[in-house]
Amino acid sequence: MGRRILRRTGGRGRVGGINDLAIAESERLFRWPSGRRPDDHPGLSELGL
Repeated sequence: MGRRILRRTGGRGRVGGINDLAIAESERLFRWPSGRRPDDHPGLSELGL
């Protein structure tokens, strides 16, 4: 699988992912208790993201 990924990306390999870096508390855009997003909180599309 690793070689397949390198071929698809032109030999660059994997650049990054959503969970690669920790997010400082001051940088967080959304805050709610652990678990799923509350039903009444707008989603990313609704927020224009």
